Amino acid sequence: MHSQQVYDPTDESIMAEQELCMERLYAYNHTRPSEHAKREQLLIEMLAECGAGCWIEPPFHANWGGKHVHMGDYVYANFGLASFGFDHNSDHNAKDFIWSIAGTPALIECLRRLA
Repeated sequence: MHSQQVYDPTDESIMAEQELCMERLYAYNHTRPSEHAKREQLLIEMLAECGAGCWIEPPFHANWGGKHVHMGDYVYANFGLASFGFDHNSDHNAKDFIWSIAGTPALIECLRRLA
């Protein structure tokens, strides 16, 4: 997949890996609101990198179940985040991508406490 060669998406090994990723994403999206520890553990398993204090409100939509998503510390994503199309070896990988949000009063106060 990361060789930058054309690949056959019907290859059974690729499909098996993607299915496992999508199963984790499905499990994450179907957690109960009170299952904080389960959500945290699934994010660690699902994402390429998950910093301290990360939180994604389900539903989360991502090809490969978020396997190529890198999140630093204290990232919060509200309901319906969609992330797709990134490859660790591409020129436009997730480390070059910034999700930006409006400065809400609650966010600004939270950032002041972290500074």
